[in-house]
Amino acid sequence: MKLISSTAIGAWLRLARDKLGISRHALAAAAGISPSTLRNAERGHHKITRHTAALLLQEIAKRDAALAHSRISN
Repeated sequence: MKLISSTAIGAWLRLARDKLGISRHALAAAAGISPSTLRNAERGHHKITRHTAALLLQEIAKRDAALAHSRISN
């Protein structure tokens, strides 16, 4: 299994959130984290847990299934 950097994950989260028009507050609330934690994750300053990543992806998938399954590139 290839590991993906926190920076790449964060950039993808920000891109997905921006493309779908989801506010940081709304996405953070859906995942049960604070907006500042999401902001730090988007900047690559905070590693999110697998559970939190799953919750974030669930919310993104609700908005756009195709984007949630898009490939993350380093």
